[in-house]
Amino acid sequence: MPSSSTTKSTDITIYGATSFVAKHILKYLVAVADQDDNIIPKSDENSPSLRISLGGRNKAKLEAIKQSFNVNCIQDVVVADGSDLEGLQAMAKRSQVVLNCAGPYYKYSNMVVEACATVGCDYVDITGEVAWVSEMRAKHGAAAQKSGARIVSLCGYDSIPSDMAVFAAVQALKEGTTTDISIQNARIWHQMFGVPNGGTIHTFCDIPMDVISDAFETPMKKLRSMPYFVGDPLALANPNKVKKNPKYQSNKDNMAKGEWLNQLVLVEPDFFYGVSLPFAMSAVNLKVVQASAAALGYGDDFKAQERYLPLGYLGTKLASVFALIPMLLLHCSTLMMVGILRLPVIGKKVADLAPPGSGVPDSIVYMGSNSTYCKVHSTHEGGKEEVAYSYLKFEGDAGNAVTAQCVSEAALTLVFNRDDLPMRSEDGFGTPAEILGDALLRRFRAAKVRPVVVKTSIGAPIL
Repeated sequence: MPSSSTTKSTDITIYGATSFVAKHILKYLVAVADQDDNIIPKSDENSPSLRISLGGRNKAKLEAIKQSFNVNCIQDVVVADGSDLEGLQAMAKRSQVVLNCAGPYYKYSNMVVEACATVGCDYVDITGEVAWVSEMRAKHGAAAQKSGARIVSLCGYDSIPSDMAVFAAVQALKEGTTTDISIQNARIWHQMFGVPNGGTIHTFCDIPMDVISDAFETPMKKLRSMPYFVGDPLALANPNKVKKNPKYQSNKDNMAKGEWLNQLVLVEPDFFYGVSLPFAMSAVNLKVVQASAAALGYGDDFKAQERYLPLGYLGTKLASVFALIPMLLLHCSTLMMVGILRLPVIGKKVADLAPPGSGVPDSIVYMGSNSTYCKVHSTHEGGKEEVAYSYLKFEGDAGNAVTAQCVSEAALTLVFNRDDLPMRSEDGFGTPAEILGDALLRRFRAAKVRPVVVKTSIGAPIL
């Protein structure tokens, strides 16, 4: 596995390094550099195997973080304001990968993406802002195509577990057959324990919703045949080849229908008719999965649903349909809280109880746990139907520990596993599954700092 380019003075620059999640990212990367000799090749005894720089606006705070870790792999600090394009370009030129934690991204990170796309620096982030990611691709895709940069957003818990779970199941099914298959649907279930931090709550409150555009076509203002659920189902796909291509209209309608159906409280035959709820971040994660489906050719009729199992996998099976009433009450309570957070004035005051930069203590972060289970359904050319399953299990809570691990491994894949990456997308932008593919799954399987369980099965359920 090749190391980073010798023309770069640092492997990973963490921009927004003073944020709450950045602390967990740094902890993970430092631990990986210290322990994971098998997946980070040593250059020589006198230099660190992984070179990290800290980027942000406040030099004093950055230096304080560097001193608090006091390790060789954190080499230096880079001061660059989010509105200083020249400074951000200088930062990107010296970096193999910029790992961006400066959110809300639509406010603070437009020029960070522009800088990376322009100078040819790879980029990852932990945003959940689909509209912003789509806008960045439209604006800077041509620059990234020219420079050779790989731009991969949504690399935290939103949306690597969902995206890679579907990818793993699809790959297992394709590798297990000699004929062409078409994936018709994917179903994702989450079991999780954890508490969101302040930045996550504020990002959720700031997610833009354009009800008019979701319901009507532009510029004709004609009612859509299938209204969108919180945005274009293929918002993250290639703007010219997919998003604006009329032949994908039926795909969009099918995907939008799946997203609407996903908002119901459902009974799950796969869990002895236990009850599932819509997953809170499905409006984000399904956009990523659907963009991967379009880019990687999962199937013309592909649609996906993403579910949350409050009682866990075993509890859902044991409670069966008898949990329906409690789950309906829980769902109503959740909708009420979402409604409060979206209110213009009251929502802001409630969200300010957990300001950006705040979060739960480490003891709670690492007590958390979560896993993602996926089932994909396919049809062969001859009409034969098959299913495949995948299972990903992470240690720690979703918003901090898992997000830190996912985005760190995404960045490390771009630094140390470049020869294993899939063919780069036309404009360099894409989803984790599209840009990182099986190289990222292999890193998860080899992880030692916090082991990740990755399982796949054809035909037989894993759980």
